[in-house]
Amino acid sequence: MIKKIFVNKTDNTGLQLWRYLTLGSIAILTDYLVLYILHELVHLHYLIAATPAFIIGQLTNYLISKQFIFPNSKHPVKFELTIFVLIGFICLNMNLVSMWYFTSILHLHYLLSKIISNAIIFLFSFFARKLILFPHKMKGVI
Repeated sequence: MIKKIFVNKTDNTGLQLWRYLTLGSIAILTDYLVLYILHELVHLHYLIAATPAFIIGQLTNYLISKQFIFPNSKHPVKFELTIFVLIGFICLNMNLVSMWYFTSILHLHYLLSKIISNAIIFLFSFFARKLILFPHKMKGVI
């Protein structure tokens, strides 16, 4: 059962979304850890620290996605990576704007702002990647 849910290749969008949420948590935790280290220990401004943290999280996300979420790609790796980078760039900007808004304007703690930012970005990034890389494989949408 675990193998079917997390390992076997699938085109089922609902299962891919579940994998993106659960396995993508590794990328999110990586992002948070780097953000925390850069802000709290290195003393970078939270928005400056958020950029490399997000990039490292996105690289982790790409590796996990390539292996477990979207392994059935027929596209060349350069094309896939380009799409991940372009969508990641959009998401990075969404992340920075939302973190700035929630931290600097609403005065929430920067890590709480990051949680809200991730919630905003999560579905956008999943479906953008799914629709651009696999538009013909949208079966099983929840």
